[in-house]
Amino acid sequence: MKKIIFSLYLILNISFCFGLQNQDLTKQVIETLERKNQTWFTPSLDCENAICFYLDTATSTIDIAMYNLTNPRIIDSIKFATDRNVKVRIFLDKSMKTTRYEDLNILKEKDIEKDNLEIRIYKKSGYMHNKYAIIDRKVVLIGSYNYTDHANKNAENLHTETNYKQIEVYQDNFDKLWNE
Repeated sequence: MKKIIFSLYLILNISFCFGLQNQDLTKQVIETLERKNQTWFTPSLDCENAICFYLDTATSTIDIAMYNLTNPRIIDSIKFATDRNVKVRIFLDKSMKTTRYEDLNILKEKDIEKDNLEIRIYKKSGYMHNKYAIIDRKVVLIGSYNYTDHANKNAENLHTETNYKQIEVYQDNFDKLWNE
């Protein structure tokens, strides 16, 4: 199944690169993936590929609560989403305000309109150690996987959850963090 998902991801990415977007094909792939929860493990690129697939096929919203976000490929997928007018909200731990936060300047350098990209930093004591992304309020990506290059070398995991009630629990948590 993982090989099929990766193959579909490659096909969609190649078609986007050559301007051959097919909304019906994208919808079919997303609907197929939404029918069943999936789980991936590292060390490998499986988690990164899955994340990029979901970011690249988002149609309306992406909400990311992430301790650490420095992976250039994932940042490019976020940029690609904003180019498609997907509304992106990213909530990060305050540790990203140090030198690692500079990696997110890549987003700013790519002329992303502020209307559909917002980044906020956790300001309370302790860590904001969540690691999840909610895509179009239809699927949540959950796991130990930080959105970094180094995570591909660690023993990490990523799981997709498609149960509506569970997605709402994550959305409520994200909205609470966002509005604090």
